[in-house]
Amino acid sequence: MSPTRTRAPSGSPSCRTPPRSPMRGSPAWRRCSPVPERPDPEPEVRAGSPGPSAEVPAGDPDPRATSAAGDWLNVPNAISVVRLVVLVPVVIWLMSMPEHRIAATIALAVFGATDWIDGFWARRFGQVTRVGEILDPVADRLGITLICVAMTWFGILPLWMLAVIVLTDVFLGIVGTVRLDATATSHVSWLGKGRTALIMTGLPVLLLSTASQLPDTPLHQVGTFLLSAGVVLHLAAGVDYAIRLIRTPRSRTASRS
Repeated sequence: MSPTRTRAPSGSPSCRTPPRSPMRGSPAWRRCSPVPERPDPEPEVRAGSPGPSAEVPAGDPDPRATSAAGDWLNVPNAISVVRLVVLVPVVIWLMSMPEHRIAATIALAVFGATDWIDGFWARRFGQVTRVGEILDPVADRLGITLICVAMTWFGILPLWMLAVIVLTDVFLGIVGTVRLDATATSHVSWLGKGRTALIMTGLPVLLLSTASQLPDTPLHQVGTFLLSAGVVLHLAAGVDYAIRLIRTPRSRTASRS
């Protein structure tokens, strides 16, 4: 009796099936056994190149680049840059002309207002960044110092006020450089808030008192009083911040004045 022939399934190689199951390893078993498919080789990833999970569809921005840029490219930081690069030169230029002292006062008031606006914007819309925490006080202190130097040069601000402001800032800069390990937080002390409010109110009032278009008013006395109080608070806030910074353990943080 001849062995039965069976038709192999479509797509598979034909084989002759003997009456009984072929022994494992025999030529008949090897002919009828399906050939396992080999998996596709994984794409080679070279060192330094992004892997498959890091691929970004064409036309879509790379989220890693967006997040890195978004760390500091925001509205509050742009306001801080404009305050220092644009408003300060405009204030000094207008201040140099007595007939434009009112316009200089308005520009100085805008400079002071933007100091509050950028901080409010950063907190309100969650755009507080490490760059902003450094850029905002630098724009604030450097801008006020340059404006005070110009006001002293034009005979508006007493020299002793300028000396206290500059020497205090220089001292704080030295202490901060020595204690770079004691990172300060963005918390502002009440001395620092009071200092900023008095100085940013007294400077425009004192500048406005020198406008040739205004008659004799008590603005000069009011501005001098506000600035005197602000300068004293500036010195007190600087000493307080320096003491806290020096006493701060290396594992803790101190608050910024």
